[in-house]
Amino acid sequence: MIKNLKFRYIVVLIVAAISIYFVIPPKEKINLGLDLKGGMHLVLEVKTPKVVNAELLQAAERARRLFQENKVALESAQVKDGMVVLAGVPETASESARRLLKDYFTPTFDYNSSFESGKVTYRLSITPTAVREIERSTVQSARDTLERRIDAYGVAEPTIQLFGSSESGVSNQIIVELPGVENPEEVKTLLKETAALELKMVHPNAPFGASQDGIMQYFENKIPEGYEMVQFVGDYGEGKQTQERSYILVQSLPIISGKHLTNARPSQDNSLGLSKPAVSFTLNSEGARLFGDATEANIGRQIAIVLDEKAISAPQVQAKITDSGIITGIDSRREAELLALSLRSGALPADIVILEERTIGPSLGLESIQRGLNAGMLGLGLIILFMFVYYKLSGFNAVICLILNIIILFGALGYFRATLTLPGIAGIILTIGMAVDSNVLIFERIREELGLGKTITAAVEAGFARASWTIFDSNITTLIAAAFLYQFGTGPIRGFAVTLTAGLVANLFAAIFFSRALFDTLLKQVHVKKLSI
Repeated sequence: MIKNLKFRYIVVLIVAAISIYFVIPPKEKINLGLDLKGGMHLVLEVKTPKVVNAELLQAAERARRLFQENKVALESAQVKDGMVVLAGVPETASESARRLLKDYFTPTFDYNSSFESGKVTYRLSITPTAVREIERSTVQSARDTLERRIDAYGVAEPTIQLFGSSESGVSNQIIVELPGVENPEEVKTLLKETAALELKMVHPNAPFGASQDGIMQYFENKIPEGYEMVQFVGDYGEGKQTQERSYILVQSLPIISGKHLTNARPSQDNSLGLSKPAVSFTLNSEGARLFGDATEANIGRQIAIVLDEKAISAPQVQAKITDSGIITGIDSRREAELLALSLRSGALPADIVILEERTIGPSLGLESIQRGLNAGMLGLGLIILFMFVYYKLSGFNAVICLILNIIILFGALGYFRATLTLPGIAGIILTIGMAVDSNVLIFERIREELGLGKTITAAVEAGFARASWTIFDSNITTLIAAAFLYQFGTGPIRGFAVTLTAGLVANLFAAIFFSRALFDTLLKQVHVKKLSI
């Protein structure tokens, strides 16, 4: 126990001054949560089956190239019923084929074979462990991409966390809480847009902007190998000059994709004497080489800019282009800004759907704040009244300690830039009650000691000595519970845990250190003869 009262008061003043410094101005130091400020609460689901299927398609292409490089005959490599089917391997090459499959596809794939008409067919099925790993990495990548987009969009103190569970046991849902959002529809578009960018060569002879049937008829119902149809939504596409969906034929393999981008920013398309919104992008060294080679070899041909499996424009190559380019076919400046933001943040690895959406208006947030403040002031007033009525002048000691407790609590919230939620306000109110409870334990113990005939000084010393361990025990056990709430709880529950923890630590300092200093002042400086308790 520190005997020097002056030193103890200096410590208290320093702690109070630091706390006040950290909390002023409160509007800048303490952020309001979704339930107080208003905003959006979304539950998103990451659709992973497409990603698993893409892994199968890549495995089929990898097997085809592998067999070709090792001169193992193979009639076809395709994906059927969730498996990679390698058909038409001669029986004489079966041993070489098995060795290649074992060396390059285990342990990700299991395989079996069947024999028919002198040829062997291999079926590769992806293992459950590999599926779980693909799903886990996909969901985590989607969460990281969403976080980058939200940070770039400018939402303060968002909450983004994994939730739920898929059939394979992987958390495939993401909870997103965005306080203070003014344009919910724009944010939903930003979060759902995959922003998978690819630049692909357009077929030189196929009908441009035709229907699917028109393109199929042109090629006699057989699409050329290495090409695919994509919907065109540019100047002659959907919603522009015709109500029918339009398609173009592009190469399946892209020249470059979003992974080659280093930056994207809104700009203007000044071609043909017009000024339209656009997005300019720059490429890394690999992308610059690939783009330069492709544009140099295809001057006069069209390159389709494919975004999320839809061609938004198809400009003609006028000259060799290397490390930069421009995306046209954008309707508004704001659309260009959001597209540039999405491209900078990276493409989502899978489609995302909104399972649940809840929007809280600012007026509801203000009402929650007012009700929370009213509840806190009412509780504080009743506690102060009770302490003065029941413990007389000693209640003044408890009130001063309570004020210090609240100052330290808000100082801690300001220092950590904590987000205050409605459960957080409940935590503050609970802290007020627990702070007074500590004083009640001390006061009751002092009363018992006085009832045993001890002097005031001896009763105070015994009261603090014997009640302190009880206070420590109760606060430490509650701190452990708060730690578990913070570790396993969601945003609002974490807010409750943070305020409760800060309040408990402040309570230990105020109830034991500061309260004892006040009693020692009465006994050693004022020399009271009778304790009003």
